[in-house]
Amino acid sequence: LLVLLVHIAQEWSFPGIGQGNDIYKAGLFHGIEIPLLGNLDRWPRLLSFFLAGSVCFLYRERIPRSPRLLLLSVLLLALCARWGLNAMLPLCGAYLLLYAAGASVHPGKALTQRADLSYGIYLYAYPVQQLLIQWIGPRISPLALLAIALPIVSAMAFLSWKLVEQPFLRRKLKLEVTK
Repeated sequence: LLVLLVHIAQEWSFPGIGQGNDIYKAGLFHGIEIPLLGNLDRWPRLLSFFLAGSVCFLYRERIPRSPRLLLLSVLLLALCARWGLNAMLPLCGAYLLLYAAGASVHPGKALTQRADLSYGIYLYAYPVQQLLIQWIGPRISPLALLAIALPIVSAMAFLSWKLVEQPFLRRKLKLEVTK
């Protein structure tokens, strides 16, 4: 709760800090850099996301999966976005994500029946994004970076699935059957 309150105070005082093109803007911690930790002004935002997910996991038995809470989360996010504040994103976003994860019908299931690209996306996303940033420049917006990187990473993940992962999984299955 304390980290979320610091994040909210920082968002209120310095909207958009640590996001997009203003990642080096100073906030409540005056841009203090600590070796291995980086800019302290970025930590309330990042830590609030991590801790919101952790709290949701710890209290998963007690947090109701409610359409009303889902609607409330969407409305809070819409209201905050209207004023340019992202302070409620960690809390409401975690609820929305876990609500979707608990759904009985997953649209992603149909996608993964033929090819599971998750590991390839995990492997290739960061290097591709970093190469694009080097090529285009560091001022590229996160959405533009996503739009450019996603098709490239997806193609690489598909090739990785077909040429590496799937053949090795088949081989592993054959070895297990013969044992």
